[in-house]
Amino acid sequence: MQLQVLTPEAEALCTDVSSVNLQGCRGRLGILESHTNFISKLDFGVLEYTEAGKHYEMLCGSGIVEVNNNQVTVLVRSAERNDDVNIDRAKEALQRAKSRLGSNDKEVNLERAQDAQARAAQRLRFVGKL
Repeated sequence: MQLQVLTPEAEALCTDVSSVNLQGCRGRLGILESHTNFISKLDFGVLEYTEAGKHYEMLCGSGIVEVNNNQVTVLVRSAERNDDVNIDRAKEALQRAKSRLGSNDKEVNLERAQDAQARAAQRLRFVGKL
């Protein structure tokens, strides 16, 4: 089956795969050849796929996935391979989010700060730095 990962900026990936696993909004989704057609919302998380017997991973932003006739199309805000993650930026984002969450400032959007903290921590875990 074909996997295509698209971001607003570019096509991040287009390849033939035997399996795809990604972060749905209600848990992990596993897709194999001849999977039932569906569309689902995606949360920020790791997209795993198997190509020619080898396992690969990408870190993807939120978005949607459509599975239709052995075509898996992933439309996400961002897609990063391990080498693409800016470790210093992720560490700074994590510290900034922690600072906001620890603040008594009533102007701080707690939900947004929690989301930022989770994304930064996930990026650091993805590259083995947390």
